[in-house]
Amino acid sequence: MLCRIRAPEEIRRVVYSGRRVCNGRFLVWVYSREKEGPSDKGGPTRLGISVPKKFGKAVARNRVKRLLRELFRTHLGHSRLGWDVVIRPVPGWKPSDFHAVQASILDLFHRARLLPDASSGAA
Repeated sequence: MLCRIRAPEEIRRVVYSGRRVCNGRFLVWVYSREKEGPSDKGGPTRLGISVPKKFGKAVARNRVKRLLRELFRTHLGHSRLGWDVVIRPVPGWKPSDFHAVQASILDLFHRARLLPDASSGAA
């Protein structure tokens, strides 16, 4: 199940207090809810998506949100617990295909240490 961050104050908390990782296409902020207390520590990883109007018309904004939700669901939905993740696409960049978006997001998830390293995985 996909848990989402919807409240603007929660998104602000992640953006202002979290760690930022970026490439030319996306900005990703990650925030450990362990800082909030033991009650949130074991909860599921939650996703917030912020797509500015500068990104394009509603059709383009909704398409990139659907792609990001699907990537999050398949790759991060059951991985590390207790994290909040906010993703924001950079205006001026248009997603060409699913695989380009997937490669970009997975690179950011690895750099943010949300996914295990391929080299440290069990054989």
